[in-house]
Amino acid sequence: MSWSEEDKLMLYCSRMDMDGDIDLGVQEILHSDLNWGYVLKEALANGVSPLLYRNLKRINGDSITPDEVIEELREIYFNTAASNIILLDGLGKVLKAFADEEIPVMVLKGAALLETVYRDIGLRPMADIDLLIKKEDLGRIDESLKRLGYSSPYNWSDYMDISTNLYLNTISYIRGQDTIPIHLHPHWHIINTTVPTYTYGAKIEMDRFWLEAREAMIAGVSSLTMAPHHLLMHLSEHILRHSYDRSILFCDIFEVINNYRDEIDWGSLIDDAVEFNLKKPVYYALYFTSKFLGAEIPKNVLAELKQLNLNYGERKVEALISKNRSFPELKYLIYLVMNERVTERIRFVWRSLFPPREMMAQRHALSTSEVSLFHYLLRMRNTFKKGLRVFTYLFKTFVLFF
Repeated sequence: MSWSEEDKLMLYCSRMDMDGDIDLGVQEILHSDLNWGYVLKEALANGVSPLLYRNLKRINGDSITPDEVIEELREIYFNTAASNIILLDGLGKVLKAFADEEIPVMVLKGAALLETVYRDIGLRPMADIDLLIKKEDLGRIDESLKRLGYSSPYNWSDYMDISTNLYLNTISYIRGQDTIPIHLHPHWHIINTTVPTYTYGAKIEMDRFWLEAREAMIAGVSSLTMAPHHLLMHLSEHILRHSYDRSILFCDIFEVINNYRDEIDWGSLIDDAVEFNLKKPVYYALYFTSKFLGAEIPKNVLAELKQLNLNYGERKVEALISKNRSFPELKYLIYLVMNERVTERIRFVWRSLFPPREMMAQRHALSTSEVSLFHYLLRMRNTFKKGLRVFTYLFKTFVLFF
């Protein structure tokens, strides 16, 4: 699909505040014949229904937008707020317990952004809570969370001997006694994927994230968040894993840039992106956020991050995203083209099909000894199915990869 009037409306409203030109553009779109059913469905899928509600109300959308649309968006906004109250209450108890036991923790993504950037409990939907911890604290964290009523299908000690940082680096907990179950994901690395990240995974120095972390009040507890340039780096890697297919993820980056406009150390962002081999993910995230939402990014930053000679696959990926033709499996194509040499691509495909047993164990909530040929055959089947969907989509949109 291309950028329809409905898509443009959602894109323009994927921000906390709109300037005069954007405001006029939205009002012009509102006077066209819109498919409101499509708008409501896609806004919900993209996580921007509350922002759409805020902006339509702000520009006097009641007089233009159908009443039933405003009412449905209002309901989503208040449901989001109610859900977030429960999640933040649970997060506050966890952070307080960790603080009492002197366990360092950094709040990630939605929960951190909700408190430090959006500052409106109903604007940013959250499905779970992500925390950055130090792997050596897993034992104490497990004990602390279980005292709070959390449980996990995983045994924390199984992860202590896993040295790889190229795949999954998290353990999940859940507390289900509440009206809304609280899903908690302690991470010990920003890499968290089931496909190999040889191009950059092993080069990221997590100690640097901890050294430059900032204090912030999260859920009423003094906690840590990432420095703005590391936050942008993390969000850039995160949006790559989601194939650039959700508007709220672009909004996160846009609002971080706006909120920390005078505090972002762009030089450190460039230096760390180069050292960690994250230039491509950071460039794409900043470039598309600038292109779609008008984020103010110094020109020299994009120029220094941009690779002068994009390969054929990268050019096609860029064209797909620019034309609003992203799809969930696109990330596999992006990861593949990030491996520039043929030998690297072969290695990527091989390790995607046959990852270490430890990763397979975590993926299926098994012990390493329980991983069998069956699980690898299942992974091969799923990988080929995803690959087939990628190439089928590309064929349908007349975009050839190779």
